[in-house]
Amino acid sequence: MTDSPRFTVPTDAQTRPLFVLIDSALGALSNCENSGNGFAHTWRARLSDIERGLLPSGSGFDGGTLIEPTRDGFELVTSFHHMDDSGSYDGWTDHRIRVRASFDGFALSISGRDRNGIKEYIADTFAAALDTPARWTAESVEAVPVIPLFDYAEAAASLWESFIEAMRTESAGEQWDSDCGPVTRAAQEHGQAALRASACDHAAACHIAYQHATRHGFDSCFDWQFCPRFAAACLDWSGGLPTLRADFETIAESFAQEADT
Repeated sequence: MTDSPRFTVPTDAQTRPLFVLIDSALGALSNCENSGNGFAHTWRARLSDIERGLLPSGSGFDGGTLIEPTRDGFELVTSFHHMDDSGSYDGWTDHRIRVRASFDGFALSISGRDRNGIKEYIADTFAAALDTPARWTAESVEAVPVIPLFDYAEAAASLWESFIEAMRTESAGEQWDSDCGPVTRAAQEHGQAALRASACDHAAACHIAYQHATRHGFDSCFDWQFCPRFAAACLDWSGGLPTLRADFETIAESFAQEADT
């Protein structure tokens, strides 16, 4: 798997850039406070979750980042912990990153002293954070995984090859995997175009599952070793076209243990 241009994983319609979620949460909080609505604490908690989990913290931004509303957007309040040439900490600079809507997304303006040209680094860091795809969950907020385009395409192609191999071995009377016996039936009932589209639908999860597996010791090749196992164990074929099992990441993590036995 390689580094390549960023590609956002296809996901549900609730996914938005983080700056949109912040703006909508601030608007909802203001409405609740003005109307006396009891849900104000919920929006405060969600904004706190964004501050703690999705905005820069550490790597120089050691005090974290706070969100403050403004008349035409919001500001992110932070400080940067500088180091000298010997690697020792050498003081702080305080900054307010003003975020306003623009034609192509958002515009940033950064206050504070530009020590060692730090404002350019701050702009790049916060622009990347604010552009992160994210969505609300039942309890909080989460970043949506971002996958390099090459990795997404490789996962889709490799998963489709696994489906083709399953159909080939099934037609030859060979046993590929009992969980994937219905692959040929899925193609017959729904068409190979629909089955190929399902490979694309599950490519992001396949890539994420592979990352989980490798972190737990799986060291076989991605295309001919991992993808067939993902298709067999992490996809549910009982309803025709495959659906992703809810515990697919845990299942993928077990592949390393299976290899050791």
